Amino acid sequence: ELFPNSKTILMHQYPTQTQCLRVINDTFGYDNIIFITYSEFLAYTGPECFTRRFLNIINSMQYTNRVSTIIHYGNAKVMEELPHISRKIFGGCSQKSTLACLEVLAGEREAKGKLPYKVNFK
Repeated sequence: ELFPNSKTILMHQYPTQTQCLRVINDTFGYDNIIFITYSEFLAYTGPECFTRRFLNIINSMQYTNRVSTIIHYGNAKVMEELPHISRKIFGGCSQKSTLACLEVLAGEREAKGKLPYKVNFK
């Protein structure tokens, strides 16, 4: 409803080569790409991270500056591995937070808040 001229493409955490190619091909007609990512916040179970294939897809799209925003739900530390993307929106794992992040993206709500820990962005 907020973004009528947009398309949603689902991507697996462990995409196959065919899925990677499909995602990249499906995005050729768009100037701005927004990734919505999620990582579960599991304390004391070791480091969390995105898979290499997932990161490579984001990197390949960022080389042409098509990734305008990343909305991330969950553990913000996983964002350290991503390339530099100027607009990052973080949310918690709740329906209210999900809707608030989309409203920030649409410009209907002011982005405010502070991460409770340091994240070293590239």
